[in-house]
Amino acid sequence: MEIVQNIKNGGINLIIEETERHLVMASVNLKHAILELKNIPCKCNEDESCWRCDLLDEVRSVRKDINDEISEKFC
Repeated sequence: MEIVQNIKNGGINLIIEETERHLVMASVNLKHAILELKNIPCKCNEDESCWRCDLLDEVRSVRKDINDEISEKFC
């Protein structure tokens, strides 16, 4: 019974570590996406923003949400 309990407790820790790893990797991948999007020339005009700037804003927002989640749960 003690072995089963240790495995269960260890499993919970592994799940948390795995979740944290996935969130950190998602943040890193989004950072790379932001850098790539910055390489695309902006074609905004006075009336509206271009698809590149809209996408860049969305990706930054998602990355901020992920980083906030990491800070809240794991720091």
